[in-house]
Amino acid sequence: MSEDKTLFRGSTGLNTVVDPVRAPFDPETGVSDLTVAVNVVVDRTGRVSRRDGFASIFSGASHSLFCDGGACLFVAGDELCILEPDYVRTVIRTGMVDARVDYAQVNDQTYYVNGSQLGVVFNGNDHVWAMTTTLPDTGNRTFIGPIAGEHIAFHLGRIFLSSGTAIVFSEPFAFSHYDLARNIIPLESRVIMMKPVAQGLFISTEKATYFMSGLRPEEFALLMVAPYPAIEWSVAIDLVDGLEIGLQEPGLCALWASSKGACLGTPTGQFRNLTRDKVVYPDAGINGAGLLRGYNFIHTIF
Repeated sequence: MSEDKTLFRGSTGLNTVVDPVRAPFDPETGVSDLTVAVNVVVDRTGRVSRRDGFASIFSGASHSLFCDGGACLFVAGDELCILEPDYVRTVIRTGMVDARVDYAQVNDQTYYVNGSQLGVVFNGNDHVWAMTTTLPDTGNRTFIGPIAGEHIAFHLGRIFLSSGTAIVFSEPFAFSHYDLARNIIPLESRVIMMKPVAQGLFISTEKATYFMSGLRPEEFALLMVAPYPAIEWSVAIDLVDGLEIGLQEPGLCALWASSKGACLGTPTGQFRNLTRDKVVYPDAGINGAGLLRGYNFIHTIF
């Protein structure tokens, strides 16, 4: 009489590191690694299902999609647009150069830069972002307005802007005032990512990844957390709670991709490569995109 054999009941995820014929498999539970995975989702219980489909809502060439509680923004051609709730687009600025846009949400205002241009969006319109007021009691300090940086982040009541190998940051809650003599952080190569968490700022240059701790400028300290960089533009907007994904440390964590795997940064500056032991990432990728959907960090590298 034949005996039933369990061949497959679930998966622990994709594994492209080992030889496919030696992929881990537990014959008692029927759980194995996948050596190939196309258009599937593996949930937290190990269940494998077909991923959801999608529908096109805009047929033109577009990039730099962003929404973090404010307007949903993207660029189509040379137009900065709002994607309305009914998926109709509203053009709020023309003449945008052909460059990726980075954004930072501050309450109901969305600040943006692309290396050549900058602005702030609120009340459904684009507005000039420039120094229009004077700060009181500044002594001998000299301020300039915001620069058209390449990357932007909001952290500790300040806006941080990267330009080449340097990061400048504003006065507290005075996002149009920058003291380049004091409020500047030099790095060893071009800055390609800034992502804030509760106790600091994860920064990637073209050579390495750092965590900048400290709650005041005089306390800022850089610590290298990985000897390799992030993939530019791969950082997810949303944060994930560490306890909900099995970490011992509570708090909201940042997610981004690198050529060595998907990376996580905790609110205290701890760094983890989530996929290095199981998935080989392409070394040639220099750009990417990332989003958090539920507990799934969906990211692309190109």
